[in-house]
Amino acid sequence: MGRDEGRDNEDFSELVHRILISGGNGRIKHVAAQLDMGYDNFYARLCGRVAFNADDIRCLFAVTLRAIAHGLSDGKFDHRDRALARQKVNDSERALATLRTLLVDDAL
Repeated sequence: MGRDEGRDNEDFSELVHRILISGGNGRIKHVAAQLDMGYDNFYARLCGRVAFNADDIRCLFAVTLRAIAHGLSDGKFDHRDRALARQKVNDSERALATLRTLLVDDAL
């Protein structure tokens, strides 16, 4: 793993950790279960001790998008929730664009 790639993984891990820690350990355990990953294994990724691989990231985005879709469909999202969800989607799109750029650069 290159120096920049290692830093990108740390940045991604920190972002995911910040998002999930706001919901407490219960949220982390819930997401770990949805990723079919043990709590300790998932937490090692959140802390940056183990790198998220492409499958982990894809599953994490899928879990996040399902949670947003569920929240929108049950009518419990208000205008603040929608603004936050929009921001998270924008953050995710930027993260995917960065990942796409890294993958293209690695292929050259």
